[in-house]
Amino acid sequence: ATSTLGANRPYTTDFLWTMDGTSQGDSANHTVLLEDVRWEDVSFSEGDINTVTMTGTPFGALTMT
Repeated sequence: ATSTLGANRPYTTDFLWTMDGTSQGDSANHTVLLEDVRWEDVSFSEGDINTVTMTGTPFGALTMT
């Protein structure tokens, strides 16, 4: 695994979140792309409602469609 910022740099990844819009009546799905994210904490909890909590800092662009 190579950091999106390159070798010998803090380890970062790109994060793409896709939201389903077509089944909600929209003409398309929607996305949020965070580039070069340095993750500080990621946790998952199972329960009546499963939750994922992610904390990080994006050093690159934010693109929304």
